[in-house]
Amino acid sequence: MSHDYESTAWAEHHSDVSTGLARLFESLSEVFEQLIAIEYDAPWERVCG
Repeated sequence: MSHDYESTAWAEHHSDVSTGLARLFESLSEVFEQLIAIEYDAPWERVCG
């Protein structure tokens, strides 16, 4: 039985897919970090000025 991940297209573009997924997960991580910072923001600890 042949699988898609065994095809030549996968072999030729494996690094592109891996790089794209790494960028996607990095972007998602940044978004979640920002959301967590907003959720747990402590306005009384901000320095004014």
